[in-house]
Amino acid sequence: MSRLDEEFSWPKARALELLPPSTLSSDAQGTIAGSGEQRMDHGSIVQRGNGCDLLRPLSVQNLCLQFASLELTSTSCLSFAQKWGFLTKPASGSTFEPVSLWLDEIKRMRDALDNSGPLKLENGVILLAHIELRPGPEGVVIRTRPATLLGGLWLQLAERIAGGATLITCDHCGQWFAAGSPGGRRRVARFCSPKCKHGWHNARRAAAG
Repeated sequence: MSRLDEEFSWPKARALELLPPSTLSSDAQGTIAGSGEQRMDHGSIVQRGNGCDLLRPLSVQNLCLQFASLELTSTSCLSFAQKWGFLTKPASGSTFEPVSLWLDEIKRMRDALDNSGPLKLENGVILLAHIELRPGPEGVVIRTRPATLLGGLWLQLAERIAGGATLITCDHCGQWFAAGSPGGRRRVARFCSPKCKHGWHNARRAAAG
């Protein structure tokens, strides 16, 4: 069985900013849409300068759920990109990604979380990862290495589901969290953290006067 390579590294730009809608050239806008697909222009996340840092995003448990819990705004997408980088492109000079891509992927992951059963991917198979064979003490070790940060997020989500985790939203903050799997909260949990549990009870007491 192949295991997700949690040592997967991804270059993150040190300086990112938002460009408002229609700031990029018409040629660049055509590239954003891709294959003639028309999307509403929400602006773009753009790298400034060549500086970047090499991160290991999959060492963070349930980063995929943090991504799915993002608000559907350009500023929340920028904040995540400033921590972890572009979804599909490694940092390199003047790299940019459309905010519409981010919003589409957040919605797609939420749909996958809301629907029970196997994950469904649009347009058939997409490139999520590379399979690597490595020598190990007991023979060949198979590792699944993501091709992009986005691929890593989807693979992390699939691994959680395959591991028997129940993925639910917190009753207090509304963010997704994993329950009923190693490293997760109890299967009957209603809150993502003790802080949210206390916050929910405090709010109830305040509402009751």
